[in-house]
Amino acid sequence: DLPYLCVLFVTFILFFAVMGNILFGHILTEWATLERALHTLWDASMGEYSFTNLEEAIRPGDEVTRLFALIFYYFYLILMIFIIVNMIIAMLLDGYVTVKESGSTDESAMLRLNVGTLYSDIFKRSNRIMRRTSRFFHNQWRSFRAKLSSSELTPYEYDFEPWSD
Repeated sequence: DLPYLCVLFVTFILFFAVMGNILFGHILTEWATLERALHTLWDASMGEYSFTNLEEAIRPGDEVTRLFALIFYYFYLILMIFIIVNMIIAMLLDGYVTVKESGSTDESAMLRLNVGTLYSDIFKRSNRIMRRTSRFFHNQWRSFRAKLSSSELTPYEYDFEPWSD
């Protein structure tokens, strides 16, 4: 399933890059070459390129180009977000159903099969970091309480002033 998704994704991206180059290459420098058009489409996918960038470059009164820009931009976003993301979700759910049907009840095996070892590695590392951080703050609190109870600190040493601007 993944190779088909990659082929579909590359086809969509190249199609929209060529169309953006043809439609807006003579107006905007970010669409002037195929490489720049691909970069601009990537920025649009990440939310860093808005429709106002296209709209500001179009001459006032050129409603046909404005309409093409509107259709192009939002059709690209809808296609990339809804279709591609839904295909990825479908692939994950297909893997989940496969594991469920196999009768495996071991949660770590299902996790490794569906998401791979990446998620479990990230979970283990973040858990380890949280334990270290918790241990550090616990030790700090314990030493503070020990100093306080042994009267090494006077009450004024652990008072603090509020932040000032």
